[in-house]
Amino acid sequence: MPVTINGDGSITGLSVGGLPDGSVDADTLASNAVTTTKIANSAVTASKASGTAKGLTMVDHWRTAAALTGNQSPITGWERVDNHFSVQGTGMTESSGVFTFPDTGLYLVTYTGHGYLNSTTSYIGLYFFVSTDSGSSYENPSIGHAYFGAMGQGYCGGSNQTVLNVTNASTFRFRITFQSSNSSAPVLQGHTSRSLTDLVIIRLGDAG
Repeated sequence: MPVTINGDGSITGLSVGGLPDGSVDADTLASNAVTTTKIANSAVTASKASGTAKGLTMVDHWRTAAALTGNQSPITGWERVDNHFSVQGTGMTESSGVFTFPDTGLYLVTYTGHGYLNSTTSYIGLYFFVSTDSGSSYENPSIGHAYFGAMGQGYCGGSNQTVLNVTNASTFRFRITFQSSNSSAPVLQGHTSRSLTDLVIIRLGDAG
């Protein structure tokens, strides 16, 4: 069928795909011309969204694999949880107790500890430290802490959480220390098949 420009300005005879590639650009499309029904489900991906619209692109879970005695600065012996969990996306990287992020973004970090408090200790807890210069320095004092107990004797636990705006993944990192008034006696609980002292890191969306 020949292509015909009609007197009313309409064009007939064009088949689907009849225009040369690249002949229709964004300015050619009328405002609001592309509706939801015209977008294939497979064409909507997280990489094309921004902010929280991307959904949870990274979820990671770590724990200490064994019990540790005395103050730890930082806590080492972390392992990724491997029972009933698999990391979503590109997870965190850990080296000698220092965690680095796979990408920029807004991250929720929840840290939980369980310990054993003896009668000679007046406090016990976790302290969360952040560095923005590749670990050359860490914020002092820490940006948050979770106390498990004060005085007495027995098992105890506590948790806290923070939201971090990671604007540069190559220089941003964190570490957690275990501190008490008695530097040698308290025990930080850990196990290779149960999460006693652990970290949950969730990427909420793009960096602000």
